[in-house]
Amino acid sequence: MNDLMNIDPNDFLQVLKNLKNAASAIPQLKRVFDDMVGFIGDRVHHEREKRNFLYVTRLATLKAKAKLERTGGKLTAFSFKDGRRLFEASADEDREELQALWASILAKLMTGETRTIRPEWLHFVGKLEPLDALVLLHFDDVRPSLVSRERQVSSIHYALKRLQGAEEISFAEVDLTLKHLEEIGFLVFEMRRLHNSSGGITEDTGFYKTSLGKHILDLVSDDKKEASPSPASS
Repeated sequence: MNDLMNIDPNDFLQVLKNLKNAASAIPQLKRVFDDMVGFIGDRVHHEREKRNFLYVTRLATLKAKAKLERTGGKLTAFSFKDGRRLFEASADEDREELQALWASILAKLMTGETRTIRPEWLHFVGKLEPLDALVLLHFDDVRPSLVSRERQVSSIHYALKRLQGAEEISFAEVDLTLKHLEEIGFLVFEMRRLHNSSGGITEDTGFYKTSLGKHILDLVSDDKKEASPSPASS
């Protein structure tokens, strides 16, 4: 387990209080942490949930700090309702790969990159498994231009195995993951007419992110990716 988790659960509220004090120069943000301290202190009695959200909160703070150091920005106020929704969606999650996604969302709230969170977005993020997240986050880097679905799955499998920590992923796991991402509406396998670099049009059959998949990827990524090629007019 990550070193950020090596903390006494009783320190949970103190961490939030420290964050509240750090945000004291921004009254609206201070009120958010005031409300979060009260809500979690009064209603959350399971140490596992506190520990999970503590990890997400601390990781989000590190992500937000790194972002602000790059951009020169400042912490931004967000609503208590959004904070509560995020806590309720992420408190049961103890897998670090997925906790990192929740932390990225919270960091975006803290830096103002995301102004509000729709419950539907959290619902879809909650459907992801660790391998789903890995494929989605590296999708632009591994999608091949091959016609056969099986050959594309094989190529994606090969590309993912070269990532650190993913060497033992099997073909069957990648195939199941891609099917799951299709089922929840993040990916689609189809033929598209795309503009190529020379100004012509190429017919490319493959896996593509849907509008929903692109939006969720933007939400859970630390930095927004470049947009994928847009389909050409038929």
